[in-house]
Amino acid sequence: MTTPSVTAGRIAFVGPAHAPALEGFTYLLIVKVHGTSATVRQTGPDSSEETPEFDVKVAILRHRLAHGEEAELWPGSYVGHPIAFVQTRGEDSDQWAYGLVTGFSMQDKAALLHVRFNSQALHVQLTTPPTVIVVDRLNYALSTGATVNVMNLNALELLDRQNEVIVACGKSRSGLPACVVSTMLSVPFKPNDRVLLIRPDTLDIVSVRRQHIVDCELNGRNNNPCDVFTDPQANTDVSYLEPSRDVANGTNLTLSDSDDEGKTEDQLTEQADINSVRRQNRSLRKRPRAAIADHEDLLLDDVGVPVLSTTGEAHASAFRPSEMEKLVHVAVAHPSLLGKNAHFVVESAQQGPRTKFMATPPVLRLAYDLSFGIRSLSLIHFRRFIYELEHAATANFNMTNFGRSNTLQPPTPPTGIRDIVEAFDTLLLFAEGFYNSTVVEFIRTGAAFMTRMAVLSQPDATTCTMLVLWIDSKLGKFRSELIASNIQNAARIRQEFTRNDNHHMEMYQALHDKLIVSQAASKPTRGGTTNRPNQTRTSKPSTVPRELLAMLPKQGNKALCMRYLSKKGLHWTITRQLF
Repeated sequence: MTTPSVTAGRIAFVGPAHAPALEGFTYLLIVKVHGTSATVRQTGPDSSEETPEFDVKVAILRHRLAHGEEAELWPGSYVGHPIAFVQTRGEDSDQWAYGLVTGFSMQDKAALLHVRFNSQALHVQLTTPPTVIVVDRLNYALSTGATVNVMNLNALELLDRQNEVIVACGKSRSGLPACVVSTMLSVPFKPNDRVLLIRPDTLDIVSVRRQHIVDCELNGRNNNPCDVFTDPQANTDVSYLEPSRDVANGTNLTLSDSDDEGKTEDQLTEQADINSVRRQNRSLRKRPRAAIADHEDLLLDDVGVPVLSTTGEAHASAFRPSEMEKLVHVAVAHPSLLGKNAHFVVESAQQGPRTKFMATPPVLRLAYDLSFGIRSLSLIHFRRFIYELEHAATANFNMTNFGRSNTLQPPTPPTGIRDIVEAFDTLLLFAEGFYNSTVVEFIRTGAAFMTRMAVLSQPDATTCTMLVLWIDSKLGKFRSELIASNIQNAARIRQEFTRNDNHHMEMYQALHDKLIVSQAASKPTRGGTTNRPNQTRTSKPSTVPRELLAMLPKQGNKALCMRYLSKKGLHWTITRQLF
């Protein structure tokens, strides 16, 4: 891997750990390079040429250089800040919500923000016009405009409303103004609710009360920026998970301070024993096994017993990808699908306009992360399927169960090369709306190769089956290389779609050798003891007396032929003995 060079005009993304003069993560424009240091200044969407310059070591900048595409939307300027963004999935789709940006990535020239939203980790794509706004901590704590549809309140209107809240709160000297709580907020303000907050310098996530953030922003307690990240009245994580009241058999077991006043030590000990007995004898409820429950799926009932939520995700028919499958999907998915629920993605693709094959749940489940080759998905699974003509074939498949209990059925082998070409075309049409451009180009290269082969040759069914196995191995190799290194190295595998590919030639040779062996085994063998007709013919007895034959003249070891006038009809073995 080549190390990029630090030159004037390039940008780098650094933080306080790399340049102590910075308060948070930001972009730096390299103005001039001199020796082992470089003169830089902050840059970004709101920067100006009057920004002061300072020096940073070249060794630090070399490993923090940014892509040129980042200068279009500046995704790094969102890192370490609260944001308001438009949700793109679930029942709250197209509604404003608030989250924290912990990082970003560039996927197929698209900028994706890594957002912490409640207990979820999302990928939010930056677009134009923008649907993501950097907000101040006050509006973040108040959730100004949250749950409002973006059609009713666009980004510019939301900014105006946030500014109105800041102005109204700035005029107040006694905490949060009543007009803000009653008329300017779209959701009720709950001061004791805990909310996540991110440190702009270290990107650490802390949990504080909403009221604490409001107090720090309004009361001038934020002279030290770290104060807002330390809530002195915040409950511990243990108390957060415990019930608010000690309930057993409908009786409140919590003792107040007034109950303990005037009691002796013996009385307090006796009361503690009573409380302990009551806790031991309270009614128990069924508890789920911890191994099958995710932390975010747990709820608290009225006695603090964790139970599973009853959402659709808890059903066995739902698709729940593994961490590796999620990783591959993020690398190969179309930008419009990033950050969306996995089950939502595959179920939507089943009825999508680009899905022209038999979209059974197992096929879509494996297509989610490009699980070709050794992971059982085959190109022939994407053979053209016309529901109006072949709907009877779907009677044997469960088309609604996306769980792993619904196993993949083997495809029908191809009868000719046209089946392979049509399957490639169907896969390419599906990929254009399901995978990113790198994967689409990889599939398009394979489709073009098979189209050329269909023009130049017409292989039989056995050879076509071999070709499908070879294509599946290339698609599977793309996924393996993606996991081992990156998608750029995996894209180079498309150069192997050629007749001169080593694996292609080995499979052809193996098929040829197998054909020769089968032909040799089916050919009948000629016996070594077979007698020819002339070997079984009986010799005729001569009509010439032996005495007369003995009197005939001889020439060496040859005797005079009695039919010397014509040798026609004599056997060639006899004429050699006559003259």
